[in-house]
Amino acid sequence: AETGRQTWERPAPDRVAPQLGGVRVLVVDDDRDTCEMLVFALESWGAEAKTAGSAADALATLGGWRPNVLLTDINM
Repeated sequence: AETGRQTWERPAPDRVAPQLGGVRVLVVDDDRDTCEMLVFALESWGAEAKTAGSAADALATLGGWRPNVLLTDINM
């Protein structure tokens, strides 16, 4: 059944892509599709990424995991 969800492809090997190995990123956004797309891209580039759907979830995540970068939706 069609879920309406977007699918993404990994970048072609001949394309230059950022190298983010070892970088931990916390993505905070209340839009699940946006989170999934960002995590997919970040992990494709070697980052370790986690998501939070709210500020409360982000604070709970920060209690046990320290990201190098916080990427958040400014409208939340």
